[in-house]
Amino acid sequence: MATSRHNILQSVCLGQCKSTDLPAQLDLSDNAAEMNRLWRRSIQQIRRGIVTEFGATLVWEHGRLLLINIVQGTAGEINLKMQVYKAQRFVGTFHTHPYEEGWLGIAFSGEDFASAINAQENLSIVHGGNRIAVLVHTDKSSKAVNRHSIIKRANALLKRYLIEGNLFDEAVLKLNIDLCAIHKIPLYLGTPDGRLTLRYKP
Repeated sequence: MATSRHNILQSVCLGQCKSTDLPAQLDLSDNAAEMNRLWRRSIQQIRRGIVTEFGATLVWEHGRLLLINIVQGTAGEINLKMQVYKAQRFVGTFHTHPYEEGWLGIAFSGEDFASAINAQENLSIVHGGNRIAVLVHTDKSSKAVNRHSIIKRANALLKRYLIEGNLFDEAVLKLNIDLCAIHKIPLYLGTPDGRLTLRYKP
């Protein structure tokens, strides 16, 4: 069973996952401790009204998914270092989504979608405290997008869902599913233990 989970993760990380062969579950439990550590660092000063995004580059090396080039950003922005060594395969990116207001479970922004698609990330991870969201690039996913357009669309969707009475995390999740439908990107959701379930399949 462990070998099967590893093979599935390797297929996803190396961009070998076809849209017709999406796994129902994705196991990132080997990386959960590191991702949770970065989340705790993101909110360690939240009682003072201060939060900070932390992020990392995801690479595949020696048969494992690793977080490297860990960087600290601001409350709402982070500049990730995308350089990898020759022995490493670029997989994608990870970052946290802390909010001064204490909101939890906030998934991807329009900016996140633009970066994930244009950088052709096989795996994109956002940690929202009580929930981890993952975008998986497949053979059917968009290869490039206009950054300004996707951000504008995401903001419009967010406004619409908030006006409809959705809570912030629910509104963000709904706009995520809409953007995943448009760009044919599978969305996985899970808990901080790193065990995720396919939430949206294009």
